[in-house]
Amino acid sequence: MGIGSVLLLVGVSQTVSIAQRSLPVRVDRWLSVQQRVGDVLISQGNRTRSAQEGDRLQAVGDGLATGDDSTSQLAVDTGVGIISVSENTQLRIQALDIADDNGRITRLQINQGQARLQVRPFTHRGSTLEIETPAG
Repeated sequence: MGIGSVLLLVGVSQTVSIAQRSLPVRVDRWLSVQQRVGDVLISQGNRTRSAQEGDRLQAVGDGLATGDDSTSQLAVDTGVGIISVSENTQLRIQALDIADDNGRITRLQINQGQARLQVRPFTHRGSTLEIETPAG
């Protein structure tokens, strides 16, 4: 009997083997607006509007922009941490993926401005949180 098989005994002389199957499970990924102060805009697809607490950035290309004297805090879906977005910052999602070991891959781009991260240790080796900036 191979690994991942289950052996069922039916009656006295019959055996039935059932192969164990892994089912793909879709896990939605997002960044959630937890706090906003001042002029904070979100862009999703072709649409840009004023951000509200609870709004989610979910797709590659979704972004957030803060104006003068404006800030925002974004929570990462897995509770891994908080991203504090400073004034005059443009942030965009480059990737929200799942690694082979079920870790979470979060890749963001900041074209201008600043962001601070408060992140807990990752529980999966394949998890990453990366922010690309013009400086490096």
